[in-house]
Amino acid sequence: MSNLKVHVVTHTHWDREWYLPFEVFRKRLVRLVDQLIDEMSKGDDFRHFMLDGQTVVLEDYLEIKPEMKDKLFDLIKSKRIGVGPWYILPDEFLITGEAFIRNYLVSQNLLKSFGLSGMNIGYLPDMFGHSAFTPTVLKNLGLKSTVVWRGIGDASRKSEFIWESPNGDGILAINLLHSYSNGAHFGRNIDEVKEQFKKEVKTLSKDCTTNNILIMNGTDHEMPIFDLPSHFDKWGKETNVEYIHSTLDNYTESVLNAKPKLKEVIGELRSPKYEPILRDVTSTRMYLKLQNFMAEMLYQHYVEPLSAILNTLGEKINRNEVEYGWKLILKSQPHDSICGCSIDDVHRDVEYRLRNATQQGLILCIDSLRSLSEKVKVEDKGVPLMVFNPPGHTTETIVEKVVYLEPGKDYRVF
Repeated sequence: MSNLKVHVVTHTHWDREWYLPFEVFRKRLVRLVDQLIDEMSKGDDFRHFMLDGQTVVLEDYLEIKPEMKDKLFDLIKSKRIGVGPWYILPDEFLITGEAFIRNYLVSQNLLKSFGLSGMNIGYLPDMFGHSAFTPTVLKNLGLKSTVVWRGIGDASRKSEFIWESPNGDGILAINLLHSYSNGAHFGRNIDEVKEQFKKEVKTLSKDCTTNNILIMNGTDHEMPIFDLPSHFDKWGKETNVEYIHSTLDNYTESVLNAKPKLKEVIGELRSPKYEPILRDVTSTRMYLKLQNFMAEMLYQHYVEPLSAILNTLGEKINRNEVEYGWKLILKSQPHDSICGCSIDDVHRDVEYRLRNATQQGLILCIDSLRSLSEKVKVEDKGVPLMVFNPPGHTTETIVEKVVYLEPGKDYRVF
């Protein structure tokens, strides 16, 4: 294929916790963002960097370096640092659909509160397979494409395909054939990096659907090579290939503008043929899965319905309290956390967050029920009993309640 355009996306893949606990990785994160701000403030030679499609990293960094807020936000506003659309990168199988969507909404609320906007890409680079209805969710969230790895197998060995849910909703899928690190692990010697890039371009050119090739220049917790883009013009002249220090949004636009005829792939993507899916993590450390599920149910079926009822009755609801609880849950849902495949210290932290989320949810429920009970008019005689029906539809469920009666009162036991 002639006139090749190589989009080099410099990034890091940021597991908040994994083989080291969160606070240790946060130390590295602070060093990374400090270096980004310092280098990018010198000029436009290093144009773009992607912070792994997450926004929780902004909170993690600014808790330590609040004085750097303006400099960081200026780089995000100028599209030089890409963040979002997610709050965290979630597992797709061990959480509820509501949690998956809430992950996006929490992120968008955070960006809005900062006066920022995020990427418009459903970035899902390292999940242990992909759910059949993810395209439906992404499409209805208004995202224009998704970037996926792991699980595709022989469904498509091309750089792009149309991924459809069983209901027919489809979205452009960018297939990371050689992982999210196909432009990393090349060392720091520029000549060696150039040769590795040439080999990768030659290999990928056989499977690209347009004249655009994507190289993901980054990997787990790695610092970028800041002078790398300064060599792109020279490399291009030597190889007759155009190298662009690019973004996933730009790459997506280039592919869409080319209007390639793409294969349609329907349903779940969970093949282990080319990448490990690690299915056994579904049952690893089951106590974490159970805690997570109970916290999700608490917020979905009790905290928020009660808050909604009170809101319709004119009660002022503090949404920050509810969102705080959701954030604790979401921080426990990246694959290294909810899958139970990290060190013990990490899972103790996951337990702690989920326990705090549950405590927060329970007190919110108690306060809501108290407020609701005060709004219900009852007769002076008798003992009133108010029953809350979480599903919101008619039910014949038997409700059991222990009622304490004052001694000396007139009553009969049947």
